Amino acid sequence: MNNSRILKGLQDSIKNVHRKTGDLTITQLNVLLFIMRRGSVTGMEICQGLEMSRPTVSRIIALLSEEVQTRKSQEPLGLIRFDDEGGSLVKDRRVKYVVLTEKGEALANSFAEAFAE
Repeated sequence: MNNSRILKGLQDSIKNVHRKTGDLTITQLNVLLFIMRRGSVTGMEICQGLEMSRPTVSRIIALLSEEVQTRKSQEPLGLIRFDDEGGSLVKDRRVKYVVLTEKGEALANSFAEAFAE
């Protein structure tokens, strides 16, 4: 496969992702893809895995989640939700896990299908 064809496929994939996610920034999309890959993660795991600050990750999680945002004009996207267990054997009430919602799962599946073609 030549470079032009690979780059065309990448460009088409980016357009497809943008169509499905709206106005997500690259950073927001990066967090969403991290959650999609891992399935269940904590905010700290996102911070460490993507080398991002806690406040940045918190803002992005709030945007992607089902939470109602009071100070923002932007509606929550409902792509992720909080889960107390997260598949961990050890229960710690202080730790909140982030997992995909049905809407998030559908988006993840559509990404996977686009790359499988």
